[in-house]
Amino acid sequence: MTFGENLQRLRKEKGLSQEDVAQALFVSRQTISKWETDKAEPGVDNLKALAGLYGVSLDRLMMWEKPQAVQPVRSAPSQRCVRERSPAYLFWTALLVAMTVAVGIFTMENYGSVSIPISLIAMVVGLWVRYPAMWIVLQCVFAVCAVLGGVNLLLGSFAGALNLLINGGYILVLYTPSIRRRFRVIKDTPMTILGITGPTGAGKTTALREIEKLGGAVIDCDAVYHDLLESDITLQGMLESAFGPLRDESGAIDRKKLGTIVFGDPEKLEKLNTIAQTATVKRTQELLEEYRAKGKNLVAIDAIALLESPLAQLCDATIAVIAPPEVRVQRIMAREGISEEYAWSRVKAQKSEDYFTQGCGYTLYNDCAQAEEFARQARTLVESILQEHIQ
Repeated sequence: MTFGENLQRLRKEKGLSQEDVAQALFVSRQTISKWETDKAEPGVDNLKALAGLYGVSLDRLMMWEKPQAVQPVRSAPSQRCVRERSPAYLFWTALLVAMTVAVGIFTMENYGSVSIPISLIAMVVGLWVRYPAMWIVLQCVFAVCAVLGGVNLLLGSFAGALNLLINGGYILVLYTPSIRRRFRVIKDTPMTILGITGPTGAGKTTALREIEKLGGAVIDCDAVYHDLLESDITLQGMLESAFGPLRDESGAIDRKKLGTIVFGDPEKLEKLNTIAQTATVKRTQELLEEYRAKGKNLVAIDAIALLESPLAQLCDATIAVIAPPEVRVQRIMAREGISEEYAWSRVKAQKSEDYFTQGCGYTLYNDCAQAEEFARQARTLVESILQEHIQ
């Protein structure tokens, strides 16, 4: 059973018409029809409203068989520390262990030193006993060993320099964010994922800059897809299997050629969108996990097709950024140096404001005279969402 079929079944069980559901959710009947025929997917808030209307849980509402289903990326707080696997942290730890063992053997044979083996034992114990108190104990052990190494260095001992170098390295590793989270020194805060969408020229870039100023990361899905197009061999192979040879003289995928093939052919365009969306969603999930491992507490997903993709299900909140059409036209003209006629054609070709506002949980209406004013509004909204999520 598809998601659309499940929606139809639940609506009929409740004895409601498409018109009844449309009025209850403040959307058009055509929108309900698209949901029930799998031509579009409801946003997060739409799903909650549908569940309430049909008197079922979200789990039951979303029980449908769908290929390449998106798995939730959120994990319980107790699991995040366990899953910390920063490549940089692992590399430096492995290097320091190797140096420790080698120098320990050398110093014990030639100088009878025990400072390096003590450091090694302390580090191994610390890998298993991950509490804030142990983090402090390790600092003290490494600091004492480093001081002893410095004293030996002043006395002309080469082993002292090695002791100082390795124990200083251990101390630096202890202060990396991954290790501090591992020992629960840094409070583990939940990562809030915001979905940002809206038509071109509405001011999404301004809102995203404010998110970055708040310490958040931004995932630009267009940029993600273009990067994959250049580097992902699997994606390139899927595209060529579907549309034939697409390479240019340099061996890269020729985007203009691909665009020419799908232009004016709805079936091919839909196939391209499906392939692109699958790859982009997968890579976006990987980026979310990477940001979680780095300790980011705020990440924004910037996607024009957010609401009709599985990415909406990953978001804690979705924000529609919209603006008056005439204002958008002026911005597009100034930004891209195109004619007013062409700018209007692009604006009219995109989805209506209602599509974005009804699909998202929050709306930023950008009719501000100055970009700074809209930036303040965007920042205030994001801060309020963060407060709600943390609470």
